[in-house]
Amino acid sequence: MFPARLTDYGAFSDASSSVGIAIIIGGQWRAWRLLPGWQSCNGEKDIQWAEAVGFELLTLTLTRGSAAGTNFRVFEDNWGVVEGWQNFRSRNTAVNNVFKHILDHLKSYGSIKCVYPSYIRSGDNPADAPSRAQYPN
Repeated sequence: MFPARLTDYGAFSDASSSVGIAIIIGGQWRAWRLLPGWQSCNGEKDIQWAEAVGFELLTLTLTRGSAAGTNFRVFEDNWGVVEGWQNFRSRNTAVNNVFKHILDHLKSYGSIKCVYPSYIRSGDNPADAPSRAQYPN
């Protein structure tokens, strides 16, 4: 359920297990490479964890430049992250740890219910290319 007033800055995040994480806000992008060996042996730090970190980076960036009380719509191409955030929990412990970091940040921002992710297909996600080291000009 979305609030009546929702700000859409064209905010997208994505992760690629072979390269890294990218976010795009209003056509401006930022990308980070994942370090070799980033996936843990017990499988908790997997692509869903990387997608959740992208969601965290997007949330931190949006809230740091906005007035408290602003509600954001963001786009994510990982159902596990979208549904996990909507339910405030995931089956993945590492993803839950990322969600906890986000919630701690949002408490300091003034509202834990200000970020509303929507699912977008990978092929329609503009953050897909930079997460694979294909950077826009």
